[in-house]
Amino acid sequence: MAAKLRERIDKLMNRNGSNSSRMETIDEICGENDPDSPDSSSSFTEQYIAVYKKLQQLKDDISHQCKKNFQLEKELRYLDSKIALLIGHKISIEEIETGIEDDDVFSLLPGPMKEVQHPELYGRLFFQLQTVPQYIAKLSRLVSSQEIDGFLQAVMFTLYGNQYEDREEQLLLCMFEHALTYEVKEATEINSLMRANTAITRMMTTYCRRGPGQEFVKCCLGNIIQSLIDCGKSLDIDPKRIYQDMIEQEEIETDPNLPANVLLQEAEANPIVQQRIRERVPILQDFVLRILDSLRSQINDVPFGIRWLCKATRILVKEKFPQANTDQINSFIGGFFFLRFINPIIATPHACRLTTNPPPQQSRRNLTLVAKVIQKLANTSTNYEHHMLPMEPFVKSHQETLKTFLSDLCEVEDFHENLQLEEYIALCRNDIHIEISINEIVLIHSLLRKYEEDIATFQDDDLVCVLKSLPEPTEEMLRNKNTVVTLSLIQFSDNNFKLETKSAFSVSLNIDDDLATKKRQCKLLLSRLFKLAPYCFQEPDLHGALKRAISSPMEDVSTQGELTNEHFRTLD
Repeated sequence: MAAKLRERIDKLMNRNGSNSSRMETIDEICGENDPDSPDSSSSFTEQYIAVYKKLQQLKDDISHQCKKNFQLEKELRYLDSKIALLIGHKISIEEIETGIEDDDVFSLLPGPMKEVQHPELYGRLFFQLQTVPQYIAKLSRLVSSQEIDGFLQAVMFTLYGNQYEDREEQLLLCMFEHALTYEVKEATEINSLMRANTAITRMMTTYCRRGPGQEFVKCCLGNIIQSLIDCGKSLDIDPKRIYQDMIEQEEIETDPNLPANVLLQEAEANPIVQQRIRERVPILQDFVLRILDSLRSQINDVPFGIRWLCKATRILVKEKFPQANTDQINSFIGGFFFLRFINPIIATPHACRLTTNPPPQQSRRNLTLVAKVIQKLANTSTNYEHHMLPMEPFVKSHQETLKTFLSDLCEVEDFHENLQLEEYIALCRNDIHIEISINEIVLIHSLLRKYEEDIATFQDDDLVCVLKSLPEPTEEMLRNKNTVVTLSLIQFSDNNFKLETKSAFSVSLNIDDDLATKKRQCKLLLSRLFKLAPYCFQEPDLHGALKRAISSPMEDVSTQGELTNEHFRTLD
């Protein structure tokens, strides 16, 4: 029974994370007990609940750490700008030191809810923003470059900050879907699409760098990247760079009068340079192939959200530019998956904590070269930098393989029907909340006021009604006075509230009275209950499993059990 239970759990566990980590968790849960034994049933349940709570705490810790990392990166950019002003003699060193003392964003302390005026109205406001993603999608098209950082932090790490909860993850993907739809709709030509460093492109990059994405790259490519760092020799194939390195290392002894600075053609003509290139090209190709083979073999472990964004990009580009060929469409998919996800981690593994310390300069150059070759494969471009010409035959011979990979990457199921069920479940909950700083509340309120006319869908829009009830936004607090509060999201109780979760580019999946749809909903609810509480399915029949779930001490399990039981009654 334990083995079967583990097998069923592995199939139904959520899509993020590696199989090995999942099985380790299940082994912890199962322990030495046989769930078939009545004496061990209670112990098994207690163990599961304990591990489940520990797992949820770890997921929360990862989400909080990701937000803290983003804040640290923002603080680094802030200090960089201050240093630049110092170098330009526009501020003094004392002003920088004072700023560092006063502007401590490294740890925002929890604050009392009384610091937030009108908490119920803000609860309604942020519930509306979270559950109707069109608002944030429209806002992402309007914010200025100076507003992007704060907007990104509030959206990616606060409003949709729980990276491991299906509901928030799917609402975030819904927001991306609408934002991408607006982006593609306004594009005038295919080559200009998503090239600028806008809020939506920044959000997509940030999304890839969250916990699930980094964990995938670590498991899939960590060993290969480490072996590339440990390679110990340069893989550079730029003739002028190779020649210059030889001069600096005094390797050219045959002609001491050889000039230190030469033209590209002269460097290419040097026999030692030619030999170095012939030696390095196969090694460079081998590392690229190892990375591509590992990605292909573990394609099913790529986080669902990243694969779904690839699918959304393909659909939208095809609809907007029906004349676009397969190479052009693959270029967009590869541009997102490799340029914004894989290659930045390859080029700077220390920034994503794949390595403890920054790699040596030579290793960084090797990593950049590998990333450049992979990007060339993904771009399907025929234009090559002169020193990359030795890689041209290799790139051409493997482009078809990469096309297949990018096509397979887009083959994922839709999530909108499941999201409708998640939102239906959310209507029965009163514990939906977000951890948000006072300044984030002020920032979002200010942005909504500033762009209110552009994001409201109609005059009596729910969002507009809440904004009218709120006073004007207050000033942001000093950063050392800023605190974090737990804001309860309050649902609209009137009959006009609708769940806006349908697809922006496909036929909406409406919940109706059709028997097949009812069965599909029951199956989804049952799968979700099984993920939450597999121990309930020790019971001999479904009725017993649902009864055990309803009586569970875990609130989310009991709520899920009641909803599932209610749906099964409608089938009867």
